[in-house]
Amino acid sequence: MLIEPEYAGFISSSLSISDDYERGLITDLTQFKKWCITIAVDISGTEIIELEEYIFEAGDTPVIIRMALNALLNGIFMREFEEK
Repeated sequence: MLIEPEYAGFISSSLSISDDYERGLITDLTQFKKWCITIAVDISGTEIIELEEYIFEAGDTPVIIRMALNALLNGIFMREFEEK
């Protein structure tokens, strides 16, 4: 999935956003949360209102990276669920 430019760009941008968030340059994550849902919907092909947490707070994983990975996983799991 990460060889597709849209998703690779999403992860790359998430890393940059995460750096700025950790430095305190970004404080409101509303638009990033919406982008995460959009990515999950795009991957799954179904409507997703709220993202499930598959990666929980653990260790030093930044919140933005967890959100981005959860977006990808939500899309993948919902797509797999719909196909069955």
